[in-house]
Amino acid sequence: HPASNSSIPSYRFYGESGEFADPGLGHVEDIKTRSGPNNWTIKPHRHARLLQFLCLFDGYMEMQLDGERHILSDQCVVLIPPGAVHGFRFAPGTDGVVATVAEKLITHETASHARRYFIELLRLPRILPFHPNERLPSELRACLSLIQHELRSTQTGSTQQIEWLICTALMTLLRMIDAHPGKLPSTGPRTNCRSVFVNSSKSPTANTGRWKNT
Repeated sequence: HPASNSSIPSYRFYGESGEFADPGLGHVEDIKTRSGPNNWTIKPHRHARLLQFLCLFDGYMEMQLDGERHILSDQCVVLIPPGAVHGFRFAPGTDGVVATVAEKLITHETASHARRYFIELLRLPRILPFHPNERLPSELRACLSLIQHELRSTQTGSTQQIEWLICTALMTLLRMIDAHPGKLPSTGPRTNCRSVFVNSSKSPTANTGRWKNT
């Protein structure tokens, strides 16, 4: 049975205290940054005021999202609205990034010019595949890489640049939804994760032995 919301931890960022601290505008980090030191596992949790999207570039992951379990091994984006309970188990070596966006960037009155577009991203979780020969996934990946660069930058206007880049990333996500609405996790297939991780040989970096007895 799924755990009740009251028993699910709520974080600013996974594993960090201070749920109600100001999360700033946004953050982007590699999947391995937080999951690697935790045996490539992120336990179920939620974020009260943060929109997250996870981009899977290469590898495998078992995902729990609002009580549904999914196996993802193709390039895709997982959209996680504020309050959605989510957790992950990645095959070692999985490549991707997790982007976190403050809800206030979308809902604050100063964002009224963008709200009519971006409010859609706060409604429902989605799984958006990367379709071959389309430019949008490449544009999203490039944008997220630029955000990571700006987060390390001390150059003039880096905060404003991050805000603009986040808005560009969100608009790119919306265009991906328009092009291919994707599946909602509640209607997607449930897959036996054990068979996927044990039997798959697509990724030479996956340590399948780690998954056999789980």
